[in-house]
Amino acid sequence: MSLGDPRFSATNRLTSALRGQVRLRQTAVGVNFLDIYFRQGDFSPPFFPFVNGFEAAGVVEAVGEGVTDVQPNQRVAYQLVMGSYAEERVMPVDRLVPRPTRAQAAVNFRCSPFDGLEQRKLGTSFCLVEPGRLERT
Repeated sequence: MSLGDPRFSATNRLTSALRGQVRLRQTAVGVNFLDIYFRQGDFSPPFFPFVNGFEAAGVVEAVGEGVTDVQPNQRVAYQLVMGSYAEERVMPVDRLVPRPTRAQAAVNFRCSPFDGLEQRKLGTSFCLVEPGRLERT
């Protein structure tokens, strides 16, 4: 089952952030092989309506009751949370990772916690990485 042409999408009404949640305006969305597998029909969506995508970065628009870890206007990112192909979303605060300010980002450009996760996965699952040697497994 294919999810269809990526040029077409649906619009859903967004709810307010509830206890332990944030409302997030997404500014960058990652596209990975997992997203493509869902799009091509290799994997079946676990539920409908289904919003593809598993990682993004954005700005917190609002916080729900009890949320103290992040504040409105704070830059955050997340990975492995289904539904990133959206302009805005409501999601659990415990899945967010704070991002540096723009000034800090200029210094720490490639110091994302996700970079290490991806490099570890690629370096152990898809190829053998050793000093002076890169070999497909």
